[in-house]
Amino acid sequence: KDLNYYLDNPIVYKHNNYGYRTPYNFKKGDVVDIYLGCSFTVGVGQPLDDTWSFLLHNKLNKHEKHHTNFVNLAQGGEGIENQFRQLINWVDFFKVKNIFHYHPYKYLYPQHP
Repeated sequence: KDLNYYLDNPIVYKHNNYGYRTPYNFKKGDVVDIYLGCSFTVGVGQPLDDTWSFLLHNKLNKHEKHHTNFVNLAQGGEGIENQFRQLINWVDFFKVKNIFHYHPYKYLYPQHP
């Protein structure tokens, strides 16, 4: 039953003009919110509209005063060092209003055997 659902409704991965999974084509100087993270933020196995970053962005942009473009710089399998490199590479390209970062909890707390 579940497999048939996804056969009938496949998850589509669309990428912008710079290869990021975001519906917005980057333009220098635009006002943006940046989202950083790993495959969870990219939304591997999820439609883009079901990712935490897209849901948060839409919630924030319900108010006209907050309107920004959605910039998802996340890459699957990317560690925090590469996420920082992504940020440094793009932060001066845009007018950044907010930066949101998701980091898996297993890296925040000591592991128990």
